[in-house]
Amino acid sequence: MLKVCIDLFAGSGGFSHGWIQAGGRLAVAVDVWEEALQNHALNHPEVPILNLELGGDIEETAKILREYLEPFGVNVRFHLHGSPPCQALSNASSRVNPEDGMLMVNWFLDLVAYMEPDSWSMENVVPVARRLPEGTPWVKLCSADFGVPQKRYRIFAGEGWEAKPTHSKETWVSVIEAIPDLLGCELLPAPSMASRWKDLTINKPFPTITSQSPNQIRIVSRRISKRMSVIRGVDSQFYFPHQPAHTITQVNHIIEAFVNTGGSGPSSSRRAVSVDSPINEPSKTVCSKALNLRVKENGEYRSIRSLTLEEAAIIQGWPGMKFIDGLTKSNKRLMVGNMVSPPVAKAICEGIQ
Repeated sequence: MLKVCIDLFAGSGGFSHGWIQAGGRLAVAVDVWEEALQNHALNHPEVPILNLELGGDIEETAKILREYLEPFGVNVRFHLHGSPPCQALSNASSRVNPEDGMLMVNWFLDLVAYMEPDSWSMENVVPVARRLPEGTPWVKLCSADFGVPQKRYRIFAGEGWEAKPTHSKETWVSVIEAIPDLLGCELLPAPSMASRWKDLTINKPFPTITSQSPNQIRIVSRRISKRMSVIRGVDSQFYFPHQPAHTITQVNHIIEAFVNTGGSGPSSSRRAVSVDSPINEPSKTVCSKALNLRVKENGEYRSIRSLTLEEAAIIQGWPGMKFIDGLTKSNKRLMVGNMVSPPVAKAICEGIQ
């Protein structure tokens, strides 16, 4: 039976993308943020979009939404999904009343009760679980359990489905596995050996080490270390693009690499370090702040570069996400940081009973 979803508070379409990957259809994607809807349309032009301020009259809203279901007929499995705004419920919020965040959550639950879909789901931050009406079914899901290179924990309320994990902690996908380009490709040549080393990459055998060999470091990453060059006498962890490596004579010199999800540069403050994620592990939760690649060397932090919006989308589980022209970087980050990780949505669609 065809699975047809209405995606409310859809943003730029993280849930929609995963639903479509699972073979489902979208009746309509609804949001009040026009730029996000246009970005949704860029990535999925076949999906109708509707700019509608949600939270109003339940009966009128349901009437509008059912018009988008009519073309699919009656022999379908109707799923209603919503991702109500969660800022007031987030653990990071300290200046707002959490109950304000429940207004849209409760409105969505009332809409579910009124429309009586065959199945439904609602995504929100973890603290919402303490405030859901008694008897509301919910589970806490970690995106890393579904192959996303991010330890993003979210509450998914709903019924009529079971999201079955595809990965365990032992097989979680790391940032470096999802974005191998962070390792770089070409090692830096020594001037006198440029012709010999110019085509050397981490995927080729390492030539004989001599006193004229270029600077380099050992490359280690979980489950892919056997495919990397290991240089005797060097004990550094990662190689980064466009950064000088350390000489072959240095021993026990450790470089640690992190993705910082809080927008911090070289800061070593407790707050900055708290949002660091080693790149050989899944990232911590991606939000609307800039992601930075940085290293810790001899106890000092320094920034390598910011991750691109496309790389941030990969960490959210959406490789190849496109952005419309004219978007500011802050709006792009907001679209990426707010979206549902598509592989989780895919698992929900596939798990409809």
